[in-house]
Amino acid sequence: MRRVLVIVAAASLASLGLATAASRAALPGDRLIARDRAASDLSGFADHLVWSHRAGRKRHQLRLYRGGRVERVRTPASREEMDADVGPGPDGAPALVYRSCRPNCRIYRYSVTTRRERRLPVRQPRGCEADYPAISGSAVVYALGGDRCGGQREGVWVLSGKRTRRLVPSDAGQMDLRDNQVIWTHFGDIVNRVRSTTLAPGAPVVSLFADGQRCCDSNVIIGNPTFDGDAVYWSDWNEPVFGGKEYHRLFRSSGVSGAPCEASDVEFPSNARSVNGGFPWIDFAVTAGRVSYITAQGIFEHARTSFGSQFSKYTQGSATAPFCGP
Repeated sequence: MRRVLVIVAAASLASLGLATAASRAALPGDRLIARDRAASDLSGFADHLVWSHRAGRKRHQLRLYRGGRVERVRTPASREEMDADVGPGPDGAPALVYRSCRPNCRIYRYSVTTRRERRLPVRQPRGCEADYPAISGSAVVYALGGDRCGGQREGVWVLSGKRTRRLVPSDAGQMDLRDNQVIWTHFGDIVNRVRSTTLAPGAPVVSLFADGQRCCDSNVIIGNPTFDGDAVYWSDWNEPVFGGKEYHRLFRSSGVSGAPCEASDVEFPSNARSVNGGFPWIDFAVTAGRVSYITAQGIFEHARTSFGSQFSKYTQGSATAPFCGP
C-alpha cells in the first residue's frame, strides 16, 4: 500500500517524463553524505537518517546514517520497499519503525541502542494493510487502508501499548508523530491536504495545506510531512499541463494550528527511485533545520535552506495554486 498524494491530469502522462535528468540532479553546493544509487523513503531525527535500500530483486534493507557513517540495519530483508520512520523511542533514544514484508507485511520497531527488533501488535483486518508508521515515545501511528478495507476501518490509527484505536477516518498516506501531535497527507478527489490532530480522543482535525487541480490541468504530488523542532515540513510537486506556475518545493509552517506557511526559495530535485505509480516526488528529511534529500547518486545535505514565499488562500474556481490553512 505504497501511496504518496498524487493528482494526475489524464492528458499529461507523457509529460511525466517530468523526472528529467535535471530534476534528479543535486543542487549546486550541496554535500553528498551517503552514496547509494538504490535509496528511497528518507526519514530523519536528531542526527540520524534512515532509508530503504534496494539490495536486489524483491530484497530491500534499511540503511542508517549517524555520526557521519552509514550502517546496514541487520534485520531480515523485505520483498517490498520499507516505509521507515526514525524518532524518539520509549526510552527517548532514537528508534525505527517500519513496514517489512517477509513475505507478509507487518509493522516492526527497532532499537538503535540495543539493535533489537520487535514485531508490533498492529491488527490488519482482512482487505486492509498498515503502512507509513511513525513513532514518538511509546506511541506508534500508522495508516490503515486498501482497496477492500472499507470506510469503517480506513484511517489514521494509533498503537499504544497493546491497544489500537482509530484517530481519524481518512484516506491517509505518509505521516509523522512527535509527542502528542500527528500530521499526515489526506487524499481527496480534486484537492489533497496536509492535516494534523492530536492523540487525544475526539481531538479536532486541522488542515495545514492543500493543493489540487481545477479540472484536468495539473500533476500534483504532495509528500513526506515531517516534524523538526517546532516546525512542520512537507513537499509539493505541482506540474501544470497547459502552462502556469510550477512548484517543486518544500513548504514549512511554524506549527500545526493552520499558521501561514512558506515555500523554499529553491526548487528541489526528485528521487527517481521514490515513485508512486511511476510518478517521482521529493524524497527528503529535516534534522535540526538541515534538509537532506535523495537523488539518483545518493543522499545529499542541502547547503542552505531559506523559506520566503507565502501563498494566499485558494478560492474555488481560481487557477491552480497551493494554499495554507483550512
